[in-house]
Amino acid sequence: MNIAEGTMAVIDRIEDGIVTVELEDETIVHWKKEEMPEGIKEGYVLCYQKGQWVIDMAAYEKRKREIEEMLFDFFD
Repeated sequence: MNIAEGTMAVIDRIEDGIVTVELEDETIVHWKKEEMPEGIKEGYVLCYQKGQWVIDMAAYEKRKREIEEMLFDFFD
């Protein structure tokens, strides 16, 4: 699969050495864990740069805050 430079994705699941990610267009794709950056966790945001995935901690923190705000508003 060809991934465009700058594509964002969220790690949905890591299971049995396979990483399932959801691309920004909602496409679900799978990669071998060894092809991903070290230290990945479910929920992390990735960005495709120079032919590889990199962890985007700023985008992850922003997404995490947005989810927390939605949950707070929902239960308020």
